[in-house]
Amino acid sequence: MSAGILGKTHAGVPSYRSGYVSPSGTKIQYSNDWVKHHPLEGDGLRPLLYLHLWKKNKGSESRLKDIRLPDTVVYEHNFPRAWYTYDGEAKEINKHPGKMLDAQSIYEHFSRSTPDCDVVAQFLTTCAQDNPAISSEGGLLTYVKFFTAESLREFLFCHERKPDGILQKFVLPKRGDDNAEKLAAPSYVVTSCDGGVQADK
Repeated sequence: MSAGILGKTHAGVPSYRSGYVSPSGTKIQYSNDWVKHHPLEGDGLRPLLYLHLWKKNKGSESRLKDIRLPDTVVYEHNFPRAWYTYDGEAKEINKHPGKMLDAQSIYEHFSRSTPDCDVVAQFLTTCAQDNPAISSEGGLLTYVKFFTAESLREFLFCHERKPDGILQKFVLPKRGDDNAEKLAAPSYVVTSCDGGVQADK
């Protein structure tokens, strides 16, 4: 394609910039900054990413076979909405049925610890930051809370409202030849640990 073709809108060709009417009669038009409001765009936590990965991976010829996902439960409106897990044999991301989205099932799976580490899970959430000492621009901060089996039980079974976010099974990084990608986000991350956390020996 030439630059001329990419750079202009042709008469009769639907475009999100100029808008168009769908077959059902709905007017479709996006603002110039629509990408900033897309559910998968932006800095910080994006719970819809897991739904996207699951759908992309499910029954597709272009499966994401190199994706390794720790067990992830998405929380919305104080309830677990989805539980995604990675099947190592089939090399695909699966979604647990809704009947497994109860605190007891989640606790039984997530509370299993690994040798030499008491941390079993982590919860990630975002909230607006209003501290000018951190940033004068405001925006969202991503918080990470680490759980031992005991503090995870308190989190899952307590009656306090849970913020929107994701609960992930904690996985120790591989030793030696680490092939994990290092991701960096330009926002600050605040972490907190509940219970006695035993470091690697």
